[in-house]
Amino acid sequence: MENRNAQAFYGVTKDILSETKEPAASYDTNTLGELAAKMDEIIKTHQKVDWHDNIEIHNRIAQELDDLLFDFKEKHNIDIDFDTIDKIIEQIKTVALRRY
Repeated sequence: MENRNAQAFYGVTKDILSETKEPAASYDTNTLGELAAKMDEIIKTHQKVDWHDNIEIHNRIAQELDDLLFDFKEKHNIDIDFDTIDKIIEQIKTVALRRY
């Protein structure tokens, strides 16, 4: 099944990672696809009626995305700095707010 939200997260993450010095060879499309699907699950878990204006939910999403990206970085031995992780989280939240 096509997951348009996960596809959007995939694009955002790939674009930001491509700006880093880390070569794309250290992760593949499937790996990034799995990461994007997990991001989508995180957003869906916390998505409520009023979540757009709920800072607590935004923070929870950010924390879970942060954990997810840290695990991703460790598991695949990718050198992503905190600024890049923060940039990915902010972009994912922006996309999510527009799409959900």
